[in-house]
Amino acid sequence: MPPDRDSRHRPVPPFHVRQLTIEDGLTLAASPHPGAWQVYDALQPFPPDEGYWAVADRHDMLLGFCCLGEPARAAGESGHPAVLDIAIGIRSDLSGHGWGAELGRAAVGYARSVAADRRLRTTVPDWNEVGLHVAEQSGFTRSGTLALAGRQYIVLEQPGLAAGVTAGS
Repeated sequence: MPPDRDSRHRPVPPFHVRQLTIEDGLTLAASPHPGAWQVYDALQPFPPDEGYWAVADRHDMLLGFCCLGEPARAAGESGHPAVLDIAIGIRSDLSGHGWGAELGRAAVGYARSVAADRRLRTTVPDWNEVGLHVAEQSGFTRSGTLALAGRQYIVLEQPGLAAGVTAGS
């Protein structure tokens, strides 16, 4: 990602989730890894528990994104009414500086606030050790594996607020 006015500043916790702006989308789209930043055009704002959201620091500097619901699922993964899927991404210029877990906790806090009694689930490619570490530091535990289109994934979950909520219920 090309440096911008924000990249020379260190992020300042606490981090928070807010609506993604057009400027945020342009910043994310400029990433040198565009496949990881697929942000979809929308004519209407997403409902609180669906779509893409910005993760920003105390000064509202964009750090990355979180996505919820269908866009957070691995291609071919099915949804379930008792589960809210979540995925995160950090700006490439901030990657590797130890901010992933803080960003993940902010995203999980937001997801938990809109999940009602649903479990949170994230699906991480098995080769993505950093992603697995961030998910576990954000409170997820490994619950299984998944093979989709010849790729292996690790499924991680957090329980819902209602006791006994499971994917089979």
